[in-house]
Amino acid sequence: MPDNSVTHWLGKLKAGDPAGAEPIWNRYFPRLVELARARLRGFPRRGADEEDIALSAFDSFCRDADLKTLAVWKMEGYTNEEIAVRWGCVLRTVERRLRVIRSLWAGEVES
Repeated sequence: MPDNSVTHWLGKLKAGDPAGAEPIWNRYFPRLVELARARLRGFPRRGADEEDIALSAFDSFCRDADLKTLAVWKMEGYTNEEIAVRWGCVLRTVERRLRVIRSLWAGEVES
């Protein structure tokens, strides 16, 4: 597996090697900031800005390898059905995990 693949980096994180986080950070943090900015549009500014939210979201994803993997695949444009096939699970499992991610994300926007 090439060293520049997301799967390789996720494998490092799953194995407990924090070196997998840096390339994922470099590749996806700007996208997380964009998503946070879009979600915050129209909300009054509080103590946290979009980068704080993106940092917290990234931290949450790094804590749970399955959620992190799912989030990365969604940001890469995979459909829920494609993710279910890749994981070898049913569509409902993917949808349930996406709800967990959205719940984590909503908690970050509200805080």
